[in-house]
Amino acid sequence: MTLEERPGRVVVLNGASSCGKTTVARATCDRIGRQCVVLRLDDVFRALHPDRGNDWAAFLAMSRALFASGAAFAASGLDVIVDTVFERPACYEACTGVLGRFQPLFVRVDCPIALLEERERLRGNRPPGLARDQAERVHHGCAYDLTVDTSVLSAEACAVAISNALSRAFREAPESAE
Repeated sequence: MTLEERPGRVVVLNGASSCGKTTVARATCDRIGRQCVVLRLDDVFRALHPDRGNDWAAFLAMSRALFASGAAFAASGLDVIVDTVFERPACYEACTGVLGRFQPLFVRVDCPIALLEERERLRGNRPPGLARDQAERVHHGCAYDLTVDTSVLSAEACAVAISNALSRAFREAPESAE
């Protein structure tokens, strides 16, 4: 079977800045294998002109572009891990609107606020308070298939949980009547 003969599986990781999404995404990609690609909102956002850094319309456009990229990769048969932040409900709505046909596995990536703040401080590349601010709101209205807590589980253990949930979801998915 070639990649184009089946759509790829999609995993969407959502959580506050510094919760460990990128580390979990990389570990999950390693576990899934070479047919997997990780798409990170941070990478897409870096392409944005610095003067538009706090521009909501630009943020939403970049999020939509990320989800469209994920859909294109999945349509080509690659498994996709999307590392994102649902800053507002419109981000989640855009994600489900674009990626919904792939029946993505939605994963809530969490850890206690104190740890978020410590990681944010150690990183030094995020505005102070961003992680706390996001932790309070990025999960509102989201429906998750799985939650992982990076204060309790290693990235590898999170990857195992995600990989297992992904396998179950696609084994249990009804056959398409196309």
